[in-house]
Amino acid sequence: METHLQTQERIHTGQPTFFCPVCDRSFNKKSNLKVHLRLHSGDLPYECPVCKKRFNEKRNMILHCYTHMKKKVHTCSFCNYSTFNRNHIQRHSLIHFDEKPFACSICRKAYKDKSVLKRHMLAHSKLH
Repeated sequence: METHLQTQERIHTGQPTFFCPVCDRSFNKKSNLKVHLRLHSGDLPYECPVCKKRFNEKRNMILHCYTHMKKKVHTCSFCNYSTFNRNHIQRHSLIHFDEKPFACSICRKAYKDKSVLKRHMLAHSKLH
């Protein structure tokens, strides 16, 4: 069993600790691994009400449903990530490059995503 300090250390360093036993893909959260495993098991609980296509995540089903409404979908040029929000796709695209524009003012650790930096800063506040 992982201690609270070990969990914080893992989160702080961004080390994945949950691994898919089928394809060795790694995850930082157990819940993300659980959703991923649905792909391998064929458990696709979310169904498009229009064409009946099934999905492992509600988010993916919702994105798909918008295609029936002709709403503009922004898709990443480097992976299969897609969203309806242009700002989200711009933020997402940073993960494919080494740029880390969001730096911690306490320890100078840098991140690609502002929300990850905010989570990191919470770890500092809990340690003091």
